[in-house]
Amino acid sequence: MKPADRDVTTGYGVKGEWWATGEHGGLDYGCPTGDPVYAMWGGVITGTSWGSAYGTHHVIDHDTLPNGDPGLWAVYAHLKSKTVGTGTRVQPGQLIGYSGATGNVSGPHLHVEVQRAANWKSGNYTNPQPWVDAGGDDMVDVYNYVYSGKSEDTKEIPLNEYTWVTKDTDDPSSSGLEFKLIYLNVKLRWACEGFGNIRVKFVREGGDDTAYADHLVHSSQPDFLLTHLHMESGEKGIGGKWYIRVTGDALASAAVDTRYNKYATIKDKG
Repeated sequence: MKPADRDVTTGYGVKGEWWATGEHGGLDYGCPTGDPVYAMWGGVITGTSWGSAYGTHHVIDHDTLPNGDPGLWAVYAHLKSKTVGTGTRVQPGQLIGYSGATGNVSGPHLHVEVQRAANWKSGNYTNPQPWVDAGGDDMVDVYNYVYSGKSEDTKEIPLNEYTWVTKDTDDPSSSGLEFKLIYLNVKLRWACEGFGNIRVKFVREGGDDTAYADHLVHSSQPDFLLTHLHMESGEKGIGGKWYIRVTGDALASAAVDTRYNKYATIKDKG
């Protein structure tokens, strides 16, 4: 099965004492023991363990940051057994194991969890639903997963102004649901002790602003590696740009290190 093939039995962020962080960090999909489980995207099976509560599980490193650290993680937990081993590169839709009821469970199900970070950290999960929605039932045949790097450079950011950071390079022949993820490593230069804020947003060609995300930073931080996730229904040949704005009286200036300026896309081939 792919996650989209089954109903969600426990949603993301549900509160409860059953989980170490006090809330459910992924999505649970109801299924009987022995259902085949397939990779949602290509990547490398790592030897990382996400703890005994996950039971028998796979961790997939979907790609890496420029310094070699993992940048996109996904876990498939409570498996009965695995069909691939550590170090194996898997393709989208490849069989990776069979569902079960190992670990901290009350019955058989598949738990899917996603993190966007340089290194896995307990409680650092994000809602997997956009990933699942981007793939859909026929993702292995319909969708491309693209992870593109940019040239090494540093771009200065005027304080209190929105600054364009990179262009989304849409394929002119493509359209459909698009999942975009960008890494922004912001170098912060502080004038005094205090707080600042980084706002990031994606703007389609034509000027339609999307939802933005704010990130609080402190003068103890020389830089801040943030991610921004964007979902949209794309039009053929229509791209966009990411913008960021840095504010705060304690900040002297800021810059973006484009060595970390990478983006991931899953899009319809059209």
